[in-house]
Amino acid sequence: APPPAARVQVLGHAHLDLAWLWPVADTWQAAERTFASALDLMERFGELHFAHSTPALFAWLEQNRPALFARIQAAVSSGRFEPINGPWVESDCVLISTSSLLRQFQEGQHYSQRTFAGLEHRLAWLPDSFGFGAGLPAVAQATGVDWFCTHKLFWNATNPFPHRLFRWRSRCGAELKALMSAPIGTDGDPVAMERYCLQWQAATGSPEALWLPGVGDHGGGPTAEMLEQLLLWQQQSATTPQSHGSLRAYLARLEPLSASLPVWRDELYLELHRGCATSRPDQKRHNRTLERLLREAELARAMAGLGAGAEAVDWRPLLFQQFHDILPGTSIPEVFEQAEPQWRQARRQACRQRDRALHHWLGAMPPLEQAVPWWVCQLQPLAGRGQVLRLAKGHWQAEGQSLPHQPASGGGVWVQLPSLAGLVAVPLQRSRSGAPAPSH
Repeated sequence: APPPAARVQVLGHAHLDLAWLWPVADTWQAAERTFASALDLMERFGELHFAHSTPALFAWLEQNRPALFARIQAAVSSGRFEPINGPWVESDCVLISTSSLLRQFQEGQHYSQRTFAGLEHRLAWLPDSFGFGAGLPAVAQATGVDWFCTHKLFWNATNPFPHRLFRWRSRCGAELKALMSAPIGTDGDPVAMERYCLQWQAATGSPEALWLPGVGDHGGGPTAEMLEQLLLWQQQSATTPQSHGSLRAYLARLEPLSASLPVWRDELYLELHRGCATSRPDQKRHNRTLERLLREAELARAMAGLGAGAEAVDWRPLLFQQFHDILPGTSIPEVFEQAEPQWRQARRQACRQRDRALHHWLGAMPPLEQAVPWWVCQLQPLAGRGQVLRLAKGHWQAEGQSLPHQPASGGGVWVQLPSLAGLVAVPLQRSRSGAPAPSH
């Protein structure tokens, strides 16, 4: 039998880089213009559907442009403005830790379920990130996500990625249905649409392709000219039939194919932008340091038994800086100059929260026979080499064991601290004489 006739679903879209060739401050204005334009065009073109994917931008609009956000929510309720939210931002998915990736999805899902409660949020929309670690399916599935969409793998410089519709499986067996989307930032060119539809049908066996018209990167979205072009060619019998609709409806029509899809059991490595692993090492250092501090702050809070009334550890400043053009180092210098004080402020805040929780935890320890001037706290899961610290002159011990020490030229003594593993706090005790301090 001849294959079914090709058709295309059209969905307006605007890719919004939070920073790239412009600073973050410009992005807020670009988002405002883009969403206002899409809403205005919906009034002129009754068939238009529009989608966007960044909870961080929706949250900014909710706080700073409430009138525009109210219009967005009304359009969401009518089914024509579609939040396709997954992670908090379209983050880098290679350089960040698994904990950060999980937080990206948790923050994005929590915001989306609270703000757009009438929709299911089961999609990781990451069209432009520079590759994806093999553990992403497990992390995403743990937060209720079961679809993954990207376009970036079409950019491979050497080996074309072999699939357009597939199942992506992690080592633990967690699995996402994965879609290689049409180009983003494109228009309504009928020849390009026809060519893409034929390629899609040949690669997947599905007659219905998805097309995403709209100016991207710095926002913009679909224009009146694009929509008029689509209307004009829709009236021609020789062109591929088209309809407008939501991404959720389109993915639902692909669900019956899932059992027969090929399975990919590895990372999704992008054969391009390889310098991102080393560009702007200051951003990588800030990221890893803040990841560690936030984790330590949360562990200290848990050990101290601080409840919901205590100040929460805020991951959002870190998650924002993990955007796929900030952390990889592909933006203009101004972006990193403006990010520097934000990194430092977030680190100071995490340190304060960790130290407050540690004081609360240690203050609740049973009293010891002798006053304890110092505690050694371990907040890492694995044992590491003990640090060397300059302390007051005397003989130091931990848990009844003498600690190696030697005089310091500037006064006091250098003490080799014990190597610890797990979440523990050990008191350091001192006797001014050379005799060991009494053990407990």
